[in-house]
Amino acid sequence: MKQQLIAIVDDDAIALESIKMCLSKDLHDTEILTYTSGFDFLKDFSNKDIQLIVTDLEMPAMDGVSLIREVKSFRRSIPIVVLTGNHQILNDAWDVQKYIFEILIKPVEYKQLLRIIKDGLACSEFYNPPKESRTSLDDQIASSKLLDELLNLNQDLRKEAFKQVLNPSEIIRLLNSQQRLLRVISNKRSR
Repeated sequence: MKQQLIAIVDDDAIALESIKMCLSKDLHDTEILTYTSGFDFLKDFSNKDIQLIVTDLEMPAMDGVSLIREVKSFRRSIPIVVLTGNHQILNDAWDVQKYIFEILIKPVEYKQLLRIIKDGLACSEFYNPPKESRTSLDDQIASSKLLDELLNLNQDLRKEAFKQVLNPSEIIRLLNSQQRLLRVISNKRSR
């Protein structure tokens, strides 16, 4: 099995090494790359086959929102997990929210972070399979369309959740739609 690559981007070097150390114990077949700036990460990004990114939002020089925009201009299907102490930053960045796999508010519980990363790696494997296991172009296009639908539903869910007044029936409708798409994806994967 090919070793997976995760990139963690955070300007807090102590937090960065702490997360890396913990994840290294639980993700044996995964190499964890760490970067203290978005610019350093982007220099490496095009040369490495990274399957998942964990990034802070508030960083000097290049913030997490700018980093996400740059990454998505190259690879739309890579899962990105955002760690932040201030989710309000995302209120003005609706264009990137649909590309975020998960937002975790600091301080983050390690077990939750580990579960999210494992889920993200599983999604990454589905949307970015090794070349030798890829099916026809039609299947790839269909998967891409499903991913876009899922990302758009996810964005709608986030918009509803960020509103202080939640509309339960709208959230239930969106969750049901998302669940149907996940079943379709799961059925395609099991073929």
